[in-house]
Amino acid sequence: EKRKAMESAAKELDFMTAAKLRDEIKMLQEKVQTAS
Repeated sequence: EKRKAMESAAKELDFMTAAKLRDEIKMLQEKVQTAS
């Protein structure tokens, strides 16, 4: 879901939003890896 939002934001040249969402995805993925 966040990834779709990130792609939409990037298409609209909303790079600030896209970067923020990318960072959130990265943080979530790191949390998942740490938990397992």
